[in-house]
Formats: sequence, C-alpha cells, structure tokens
Amino acid sequence: MIIRVTLTALLLIGVVFSADDIIKPREHILKNGMKIILIEDRNSPLVVCRLYYKVGSVNETIGKSGISHMLEHMMFKGTKKIGVADTLKSAALEKIIDSLYRKSDSLFAAGDTSGFAKIKTSAKAVADSQRSFHKNNELWNLYQKEGGTALNAWTGDDMTAYIVTLPSNKLELFLWLESDRMANPVMREFYTERDVVIEERRLRYENSPYGRYYETLFSTFFEAHPYRIPTIGYMSDLQQLKRDDAFNHFRTYYAPNNSFLVLIGDFKSDSAIAAVERYFSPIPKGPTLPQVVTKEPEQIGTKKIEVKKDASPVVSFVYKAPLLGDPDIYSIDLASSILSGKSGRLWRTLVDKKGLCSSVSASFGLQRYASYFFIQAELTENASHDEVEKVILEEIKLLSVAPVSTRELEKVKNIAESDNINGLRNNENLADKIAWAENTADSWRFLNEYLGKIQSVTPDELKKAASKWLTEKNLTEGRVIRIKETGSSK
Repeated sequence: MIIRVTLTALLLIGVVFSADDIIKPREHILKNGMKIILIEDRNSPLVVCRLYYKVGSVNETIGKSGISHMLEHMMFKGTKKIGVADTLKSAALEKIIDSLYRKSDSLFAAGDTSGFAKIKTSAKAVADSQRSFHKNNELWNLYQKEGGTALNAWTGDDMTAYIVTLPSNKLELFLWLESDRMANPVMREFYTERDVVIEERRLRYENSPYGRYYETLFSTFFEAHPYRIPTIGYMSDLQQLKRDDAFNHFRTYYAPNNSFLVLIGDFKSDSAIAAVERYFSPIPKGPTLPQVVTKEPEQIGTKKIEVKKDASPVVSFVYKAPLLGDPDIYSIDLASSILSGKSGRLWRTLVDKKGLCSSVSASFGLQRYASYFFIQAELTENASHDEVEKVILEEIKLLSVAPVSTRELEKVKNIAESDNINGLRNNENLADKIAWAENTADSWRFLNEYLGKIQSVTPDELKKAASKWLTEKNLTEGRVIRIKETGSSK
C-alpha cells in the first residue's frame, strides 16, 4: 500500500486534550537506538502493534525510485526462518533466477525484445520450481491464526509501517516475527513481485483517469525536492530494479536506530519492554544514515499543468506552505478547515450556492521536509474551469485581506476538537497519529504542544499567514479537462 497525503485531521490531534488529559506514553530506547513508545489500556484484551521505519520515497534517487515500496512487498516474502520449507534449495535457485533476470533486463534495455522474452520465460520457469520449497503467506497465516486483525503495511513519502492488532497474550508473536524480518531478510521471489508492482503501477497510474495527473501535479509543485518522486516509482526504474538494490536499501534504512515501535493496549510496560529487549537488542545498530539535503527552492511564479482525458473535470490548487518550527503552521491548518467541509466557505459557494462543483476540499499537508496547502474541486457537467478558479481565488484573497470572525474561528476549532475526540477512541488511529508526530516532528510530544498553539490562533494571525503563503507566487494549479468521445473538449 502507498500513502501520500498527510491529512489535516491527522495534524489536529492536540486539540482534543485538556491540560489535565494529555497523552502520556512511556518511552524507552534500546542500546542499538531503537525507540519504543507504549500506552497501557485495559479496556479490551488487545494490543495495537506498530513497527515504523523512517524511510520512504524521499530517500530514493532517480534510477532507484520505488525501491522503498518494493522493499515493503519483499518483507512479506519471508525470512531465513519464515516462508520456506527448504532454505538451501530455495537459495540455490534464487541465484539462478538472479542471473537470468540480469540477462533479461540487459536485453530489455538493449531493445532485444525476442531475447528478453525468451530469457524471462526461463526465469519464470525456475521461479515456479522454486515455489515448491516455499510456505506461501506463512507470516500472514501465523498472525491470522493467532487472532491478528488489521494486518497491513504501507509506504509513504518518508515512513514505512508494518501493523497488526493482536490478542494481548500474543504480543511476543509480533516481536518475534518483526525482529526476524529485521534481522533475516532474503528478498525471496523478488522479480515475480517486481512484476506485480509494475502491474500495480500500470493500473493505478498509467491506466487510471487521475493517477498520472496527480503524479505530474506534485512533480511540478516540487521542483527539486525528492518529494517529487512518486512512491510507487517510475515505470522505467521499476523495470530495472534488482534484488541487490532491495538488499542495499534494507541495509541502509531497516536498522534499529532508524525505526520505532508503538504499542498500545493490554500489557504491562515493564514486561513489554523486557520482551522487546530480548527480541530486538541483539540486532546491531545500522550505518550512519544518508541525510536528505536538497531543499525546495523559493517558487518564482505560478505554475500550471493541464491534462485532457475522458474523465470528470477537476481543478487543483497546491500552495507552498510553512514547515515545522514556523508559527504559521497553526494558522494555515485552521485556514484549511475554514475553507473545507460541507459547512466550509468553498463548499457553500461552489456547491450549494453556485452549483459549479459536486465536491470541494482543502487540506494542509504538514510534512517533515516540505509542506503544501491543497485545494481540490470536482466540477459539475456545465461548469467552466475559469469560473471555478475565479471563485477559489476570491475566497483565498478574502482570507488574506479580512480577518475571520471570532465566531467562525471558534467554530472550526470546536469541530476539530470533536472530530479528534471521536478518532482517538480507537487505539489504532492513536498509534498512527503518534507515529506521524514521531517521524515528522521527531517526537510524539508535538501532539501535546499543538493544543495550546492552535487554540491561541487569532483572526489577525490567520490573515497574516494566509497573505504570506496563499499567494499566486506560491501556487501550482492543475486542471483535468474532459475530452468527450467525439473529440470535443469541455
């Protein structure tokens, strides 16, 4: 699974807590650098188990795009202990498969389609033979057999997650399986899975009405920063990825000092920490991590893209937005709430009053390295892009020149508080929000700090932030224009 957009709802977690009711996880760091964040909850006999690695497409280079997502797939293909009936025979065939795919990839790059097809057919035959020595989906089956639910994984711009919820007496199963995956990967069936990811890319991007549009929109918005790289990877890069690439990426980023555990549920923290120490402390600390050094340059003017497809028409606005440490993040977050939702300004004008759109939303994507403010409008059949653009720009300008009323500002603060109270009753949501803060702001403590900051935003502060950030200079605009079967455009 691929995760891209950071939702505003994820950012407003802090507003749900009073001064006497702040989340208070226990934190423990192993000698190898791995962090554990724990919250005890005896309301049900379950434990929400999450292992996060601080790696995603932001850590990739051109030519190796998609390797983080590919590695996520590989982690479900077993280890030296899991997913295999005969390790030696499987490993011997793996070497043959590697050799054949290297030859087939070289032929593909040289344009020898006939030779490529022949060698790839041979490689697939060996891979089919290799499967007789495997235990397919053993990791999934072990979790499910012991009552595991919400079993999943996802890769984002700068984080990868492995998640499951288990009965409280099965916590050690999670620690055993995940420590084994961290210590003993084999990247089994790499090339077969590479074909699966290539097909996923084809379905979700190449053949999707909007996949390539959003990919192009964000690669236009991010001029230099590696956030411009699509998490799934570019097709030409995927076709050339090798098993060694996955191992190299793993050795660099899948280390205890670049990961953290979040455990929430029915356990005793001392016992849980002792168990984590037993399973993970023998794994050595990884190498010094490469740093993301590229910074997004200041934008010099409005950028625009236009895509013509047989798809519902769309207008998208993406603005440069403030980063962590900038006090404007709280005002910009509230600005997105004022514009968004069925009671928000954009919906009331574009949907209810003028009937120009079937839906419209606004969100603030606060990310670790570069943030954005995103507006998305889906047009009705007879609406024009120019008219919708004009309304959006008018609403943006109004935020910048006239202070929001105290009543309207309090309203969005109250809605955010109510929404997040409901959301945090679910431990799985809470774990993900803690992880977001830990990865984006370097500590879950950011969630507690957010309360006072967002509640103290004044109408004048919001106006000043909007006038600074929501400008034409900071804007990238995208349009999807419907091309009907006759060839005429709308």
